[in-house]
Amino acid sequence: MRKNDKRFLIIVAILFAIGGALSVVKYYKIREDGVFVIAEIESISFGKSGHSAHISYKFKGKEYKSSFMPSYDFKKKQGQKFFIKILPGTPTQYEYYDIDVPDCILNEPVESGWEKIPNCK
Repeated sequence: MRKNDKRFLIIVAILFAIGGALSVVKYYKIREDGVFVIAEIESISFGKSGHSAHISYKFKGKEYKSSFMPSYDFKKKQGQKFFIKILPGTPTQYEYYDIDVPDCILNEPVESGWEKIPNCK
């Protein structure tokens, strides 16, 4: 193996390690500092690498749109609402929770989210 090839492989390995570390940090920040908001499935698309759920959610008066590749046992349909946990300082970073939103919660949306998943009163 040439010297340049070894350097390239080392750089790639370092970049993967940094990316993995940043993902772990994001995961723990969402767990510690995140708030729950209601997301709605806008559409579901299917491709070679699996399906993608396209969602929208509101936080502090602003609407956000995103997508993610759910697990193979994903059963949600277009229009369904569920909870995600976002970082208030970076609301585009979120974690998906497979928990449907009860109708009683839909009548009382909170613009700044909930610290815990709310229950019906």
